[in-house]
Amino acid sequence: MAKNEQQLLFHYGIINFILIALCAISGYKFIGGVNGILIGLCVAMLLKFSFSIYCYVQEQRLQKPTAAEIKAFLQQGAIISFSILLGSLGDYLDEYLVRIFFGDSTFAIYKMGAREFPLLQILCNSLSAILVVTISQQGFQASLAEIKNRTKMLIRVLTPIMCVVVLSGKWLFPFFYNHNFEQSAFYFNLYALLCVSRFLFPQSIIIGLNLNRYLLI
Repeated sequence: MAKNEQQLLFHYGIINFILIALCAISGYKFIGGVNGILIGLCVAMLLKFSFSIYCYVQEQRLQKPTAAEIKAFLQQGAIISFSILLGSLGDYLDEYLVRIFFGDSTFAIYKMGAREFPLLQILCNSLSAILVVTISQQGFQASLAEIKNRTKMLIRVLTPIMCVVVLSGKWLFPFFYNHNFEQSAFYFNLYALLCVSRFLFPQSIIIGLNLNRYLLI
């Protein structure tokens, strides 16, 4: 992403998907149960981490950090991690309220539908990471035009897709699951409307300008 090498990123995504699937299946087959799957996924993460270290060595950027760099990394990393934690608590609160007030059966239907469209999530997260690098290197004013152009391109690609998905959700959910989850399409369509806010990237601007303390606010 940082180098903007889209073809390599595409290949990496395919390899990453195959690696995770193979490790999860192998863990289930040779160890068994959910624990086997989790161990397989841990192995996949270890392989990806080793590959990252290898890439850094090849780029000759793996140098011993100074105490000041470690301190800054831990401070900024803690702020970003805590802001992500706060952001994810909303989902757990929603699920808790649905389970308490409407019961387990409604919770199952809600949980199946209350999710983001995967393509929307992947493309927005990828663009967010790219914009962090662009803003940190060029500054906000210099990169403003690029932010607008990339966002326009994303909107033109995703909006028609989301419209099709929303209109066909009523038939897709019974097809992929069963008729018991037909009502899940209603919750999925509500979450699909969140794509409008996904096209804004305040977190990328904040991190790119190294103003991470505002993430918590």
